[in-house]
Amino acid sequence: MFALPLLNTHYFNIMIVQVFFDVDTQSSWIKIDEDYIQTTPRGNWVRIECGDIDKLAFVECMTVENIHTSRYLAKEYTKKHCTTYRELYGILNNIHLLNDSFRTPHLSCRNSIQVKILLEFCTKWVFEFIDACQNQEKIMKYARAIKRISSSS
Repeated sequence: MFALPLLNTHYFNIMIVQVFFDVDTQSSWIKIDEDYIQTTPRGNWVRIECGDIDKLAFVECMTVENIHTSRYLAKEYTKKHCTTYRELYGILNNIHLLNDSFRTPHLSCRNSIQVKILLEFCTKWVFEFIDACQNQEKIMKYARAIKRISSSS
């Protein structure tokens, strides 16, 4: 994994951190994942080669926390942990952290239509809630809750 801070002068001196993962294939490196986050590096690093480290742990530790990093982490934890019914329902239960007016509907895992609704909601609509939330603390609270759900599964 590599990370590079990029100064984008076109957009009023906004610092953007580029995080990308690549794989060594005996003869060359192949880039497999690349993200750009509007934030600044924590510390004075210019390029970091991290080896085998989790991308989300890197972003949490090595970049300055702002609303953009909070949204990035919330979205990535949600994508990473949309695998089991328990995790999907956990995501649904924690949306109230982003929007106080949201109430979790009661869904049955035995009803295939309700499971499809849950899957659609967690893979599409939850990102709308994350983007609409303007409170960084709420977004980070949601991201930490999703991280806990997945680690307790």
